[in-house]
Amino acid sequence: MTVQARRRTTDKVEDIRADVRPKQTTPLQSQRLHYRLRLLLSGLAAVVIALSAISTLTGQQSHVPAYQRYNFYLNNYFIKIRWVYTTTLWILSGFQLPFLFIVSSAAWYFTTQSVLGGPSLFDFLYTASGGGCQGDLDEKVTVLNKTTCKVAGGEWIGGHDSSGHIFIIVHCLLFTYVLFHVSHRTSPLILNRQALVVIMGMFTAIDLYMLITTSLFFHTFWEKFSGMVAVSVYWLVTTLWLSLGP
Repeated sequence: MTVQARRRTTDKVEDIRADVRPKQTTPLQSQRLHYRLRLLLSGLAAVVIALSAISTLTGQQSHVPAYQRYNFYLNNYFIKIRWVYTTTLWILSGFQLPFLFIVSSAAWYFTTQSVLGGPSLFDFLYTASGGGCQGDLDEKVTVLNKTTCKVAGGEWIGGHDSSGHIFIIVHCLLFTYVLFHVSHRTSPLILNRQALVVIMGMFTAIDLYMLITTSLFFHTFWEKFSGMVAVSVYWLVTTLWLSLGP
């Protein structure tokens, strides 16, 4: 065999190896990650639906136990500003996954927060289903969401009040898991990895506790179900899109 023939044979072998060599994927394209996210989402949905059903059948949502008053602090200083804590975790993890963070922040903001003074998606659905702000209100006050209603001294009643707590808790649990997954495979981190994992564990424990109490004692079954559906749709669509490698 001539030298040129050997070179051609070697080139063909290298081409074949290149074709069969597995393509490199980013951490977000990991099939294992997507499988675990779907498994975690299914487990959280099962917990919410099961506890909500128990609450409805036993009438727990109309008999909130006295110890729940201590949740006032967790609710006001943790859950209601939960995305601030999630953003802190994202910063401490070294600003990993910036695009996913931006998209997830937008999902949180438009779904549960007042959008430029107007209603969030959940507030819009609430008023569209017949709900509104009632009470001794100033006629000059325009009420478009739950926040402005409370500030005006009114009460946000009637309609379908999708659970923003269910949405934000599950949303943050899943995003935190993605950060945990990536932080074990990438660097640098602003905070020591072990310390970051401890903080993630603390936040996760509080989230799970508040998810259980919300499912048992607050909102109707269908309001919690719709909150769960909203966050499930976001994560199923997002993980499917990310698996394709944007």
